Amino acid sequence: MGLYSKVYPKELLPYQTYPAVLPSEEVLDCFFVRETNEDIYLFFGSGFNPYHVDDVIRQIIAPPTSKRDVFELSVFLYGYYNKDHIGIRQTDKGLNNAWNNEIPDISAEDISYTQWPMFPLFLSTTKLYEQPVDFSGEKFVSSFLHKPTIANYWHFQLFTKDDEGKVIPRDKDSPRLKRLAKHVLENIIIPAICLETTIKRFQRADFDGKG
Repeated sequence: MGLYSKVYPKELLPYQTYPAVLPSEEVLDCFFVRETNEDIYLFFGSGFNPYHVDDVIRQIIAPPTSKRDVFELSVFLYGYYNKDHIGIRQTDKGLNNAWNNEIPDISAEDISYTQWPMFPLFLSTTKLYEQPVDFSGEKFVSSFLHKPTIANYWHFQLFTKDDEGKVIPRDKDSPRLKRLAKHVLENIIIPAICLETTIKRFQRADFDGKG
């Protein structure tokens, strides 16, 4: 798919007037969206079928990546970021670097991008926030943080921490961490999946009119 001639969506860009980080508590009762390669809702029908758990996981964590990616899973706060933005990829990978409000504002006209056909997966922020995880007698907590990038203010990241508050690394490989990752996917992420008809868009007055 070639470069778009359309201007990059301005509503995705951060501005120096924006808060450097949105507190997690502020987005509770809102929803995240994650991109998937296939329509994950085909696995649901009138209700969730537990026999489809592995099929759902394969879409949340698309192969060939590891289930350990759940420890740094990217999601987007749904509101100003919406279904029209799913599948966008900036040509300059440096625009995926972390943003802070000391970085000068960039122009949407200067960003080239592609857009791939992807599907939305909606997740309840409330069901992902500070969720206890009891795994093999050990205590963990799964939650999320706002991690804005230079080209996308609405990027968040899921994480899991141990009982000492240490965040579990994605790149550390062990059979135990693989089992923990699958446990988090099955017991935290999948129960947080919700239908589009139930979602609430994030909106705040000081973000309105941008873009």
